Amino acid sequence: MIDQFQTTSKLYDDTANILTVRASHEDKIDQLRGIEICFHSSLMPNIRDSETSTITYLVEPNTRNAYTVPLANDWCVSDHTSQWRIPLPQEGISYPVSNTYEEYAAQSSFPLFDPQDQDSEMYISLNDTSGESSSRVKMAIPFIGIPTALQISTASSASQAVLSPAAPSFFSQAMSVYKFNMQFMNVTKEEQDEYIEGLDQFQSLLWSSNLFQNGAVNSAWSDPNPIDLPNGGADNYWFGDGAFTDGPSLAGSIARHQSKHGTNEEIKIILTLHNNINDNLNYILGYFNTTWNKDIEPGEFIWPTQGTGIGPQPNPRQSRQIFQQYLDEESLGNVLENINGTTLTTTKLSATTIDNDAFGVTGGQKVSLLVLNLNTEVPVYLFTKPVVEYYTPILVEMVRSIASSKELEERITDFINDGGSSPKKGNLRGEANIISIS
Repeated sequence: MIDQFQTTSKLYDDTANILTVRASHEDKIDQLRGIEICFHSSLMPNIRDSETSTITYLVEPNTRNAYTVPLANDWCVSDHTSQWRIPLPQEGISYPVSNTYEEYAAQSSFPLFDPQDQDSEMYISLNDTSGESSSRVKMAIPFIGIPTALQISTASSASQAVLSPAAPSFFSQAMSVYKFNMQFMNVTKEEQDEYIEGLDQFQSLLWSSNLFQNGAVNSAWSDPNPIDLPNGGADNYWFGDGAFTDGPSLAGSIARHQSKHGTNEEIKIILTLHNNINDNLNYILGYFNTTWNKDIEPGEFIWPTQGTGIGPQPNPRQSRQIFQQYLDEESLGNVLENINGTTLTTTKLSATTIDNDAFGVTGGQKVSLLVLNLNTEVPVYLFTKPVVEYYTPILVEMVRSIASSKELEERITDFINDGGSSPKKGNLRGEANIISIS
């Protein structure tokens, strides 16, 4: 995989080394000048250090308040700055934790699925009422300050973070969802009990062995070559796929744009989704007033479903509703159109932003969206040589059909030019402004 990245990077610079090039404004190639790039990731709220048998909760300054669910954050690279969109917590509070999952789970204080069956909070006060000793921990600077392009790309796409016991509450939340879904399996009660027992054993194995610890990405990763990743300690952050907190990160991108350019002018956005054929449209619907976020204030926590009757996603997340208009799966599906010769479907949507303090979005701005769904059968993660070899021809055909589609080119051109003149390269303001998010 690294060889493939290295080959691609040399197309831009013969001296490039994918292992060492930094995701910084200083290392930005000329072709990307005038474009801000944000790598959307999910910050794990607590850290388990199996070597010292501790769990560290990230806390707000001068408090004992902590979240128990992953939090959205972005590493943003502009022409002059490289920084986290939201400053990372600088301190944690560390407690002893059992190396046996059953004993740990009994003393946990965070939400598990089904949410109606538990009283724990997404946001807790770490008052030491258990009699256990605790200590404050100063968090170490992640990735020695500036992450490499490989490090931050991995941190923003770690889709297997749900299996990492290094992120205890997230690990437990995801496992509770898997267990809940087993009741809908088309098997006998006896078989269902056996499956649940097997999952409990698997969960305990992962907890005690750290077999999938690096399913999440550890900020102690300092040597550019990932062949020997460090275990990480109580003072290191862990990151997971950005999909666990925002999906295509439209909310954060609009907030970033508004902070620089205000809200007076309409903006145009090309929103691309790498959804599989059978995926639902929730990545789009969540930004609107829809069926499963009604009565939830923007930014408040929700345990969204994956689609009608399919079950919940792995963790509670903050409602990313940023548009006032109503949109559901049926009405969106009715307006999606095929692009001949490709698997793509597309539509144009008009919307107006509303306030969402959790993501920093200000209300009242007009937005025009061009939605592009890939609709391929290619999964998000490709592991092992046989899997890569199987999907490579499918990926090649997908790229060929998209790159050669005149209809797609015309639709994008019409969208950009509709109501305004053709945009100049690097222009980030005015009617022809484009934010492309995938």
